Amino acid sequence: METSNVSKIKTPYRNFLPFPYGDKKQCLRNFSRQNHLHLHNINGFTEDEKLWFFHPVAFVQHLMRIFNQVVFPFEKVKNGEFDAADFLTHNARKYGTSRSSGTRAHAGVDLYATEGTDILALKEGKITDHREYLNPDNASVQNTVYALTVDHYDYVVRYCEIGNKFGDLPNGLKVGSIVKTGQVIASVGEIIWDSGNTQSMLHFELYDPGIAKGPWYANAANSKLCSFNNNIPFKRSKKLKNPTEFLKKLL
Repeated sequence: METSNVSKIKTPYRNFLPFPYGDKKQCLRNFSRQNHLHLHNINGFTEDEKLWFFHPVAFVQHLMRIFNQVVFPFEKVKNGEFDAADFLTHNARKYGTSRSSGTRAHAGVDLYATEGTDILALKEGKITDHREYLNPDNASVQNTVYALTVDHYDYVVRYCEIGNKFGDLPNGLKVGSIVKTGQVIASVGEIIWDSGNTQSMLHFELYDPGIAKGPWYANAANSKLCSFNNNIPFKRSKKLKNPTEFLKKLL
């Protein structure tokens, strides 16, 4: 085992022996498989923190710090154009509030923002679905807005009411693409209601893992598949979660 550079290491782990240089890639592959991590982004390491210097335990801890970084879906919480924290107090925007004349419950939270506002990936993940969300055939609207789903491994997020059509995601992103924490993945769309009124927001839905490609919608008559709020159906899968506290922490 080569140890000639150990004295140069300035991390808290400098007393640990390094991995052999020749085994570096194999160590990464083994670590990835054993810990179910997707090691697409390891840019958090400095020159003095090369992976092959780490003791395995320190290596795990450092990687987990990187992969657990989470950001709010907008770069600025308040910028004079929107108040993303308003979903905590504004009843119409809250999770579980009445929709469609009381026939369903709101399956996410609405983060109002101007059309075109960049939407950021909360953390590293994989785009698993991109589809129409509202259109003139399923809602009282004159145009179409879309939903982008990202499997963030610990949870799944549907970023809804975006303006990006198929093939129109930023930087060539598409279903199957890997995204990084804080990367721009879409932009806020504008809904034109049949009344002529307009509205723009990010409708944010949170799910437990294992539903990266749907099905998202569930028949309210089948309680084994559908989630409810005080007996009012969300018309979503049982894997749906309340994102309020999750987003609150990010503020």
